[in-house]
Amino acid sequence: KKALAIEPDNKEVQHILAGISQEETPKQAPAAYVQNLFDQYAVYYDKHLTEVLKFSVPQHLFEAAEQTLAELNQQSEQYTVLDVGCGTGLAGPYFKLIAKRLIGIDLSEQMIAVAKTKELYDQLEVMNATDIDQHFSDIDIVVASDVLTYIGDLQAIFPRFSSVLNPGGLLAFSTEQTDEPDYILQTTVRYAHNKDYIKSALTDAGFTLLHCDNHVLRTQQKEPVNGYLVIARK
Repeated sequence: KKALAIEPDNKEVQHILAGISQEETPKQAPAAYVQNLFDQYAVYYDKHLTEVLKFSVPQHLFEAAEQTLAELNQQSEQYTVLDVGCGTGLAGPYFKLIAKRLIGIDLSEQMIAVAKTKELYDQLEVMNATDIDQHFSDIDIVVASDVLTYIGDLQAIFPRFSSVLNPGGLLAFSTEQTDEPDYILQTTVRYAHNKDYIKSALTDAGFTLLHCDNHVLRTQQKEPVNGYLVIARK
């Protein structure tokens, strides 16, 4: 509150205060908040997520996508994969196995710099997830691992995912869960989504929900963070 008194128009501080105070629910995190958070985080992100937070969502999303492709009898094909919010490229080693072209985008320039060192992606761009429909098309699989924790309003982002996907293309994503209506901004300053809201937002954007599985996404202060692994088809 003191920071906001000094800089009343600081969107990053406004967003953090909204999460802590629980007095309002913005539709998504400001770009400046996400950029600053992950630019600072980039150098120790991989180690912290995998060793401390026990984060394995990229691997499990890949396994769910592979299972779905097998169910659709499409597992032998090679795909153009768009990794939205790719970060340092934790999903890269998995989705590279089925990708004829692997593209990654992220708001954080420092995270993209780390991803480039891994030499897994055919293309890496600093970009907001909300802008992908202006730059991409003919995508077979969109991956959004731990991205929707920074976007509350799924009815705004799902149509953008749909617009870049080919007919029959897959959307694979994770989200934290809540029993509250639609979505909430938690005191962790991360969004959580209601399962029924996820379903209705997918339907409205032209997707068919194939899987929505309960999953422990990570640990937070040594407690499990429950969420969903979701696979939908355009």
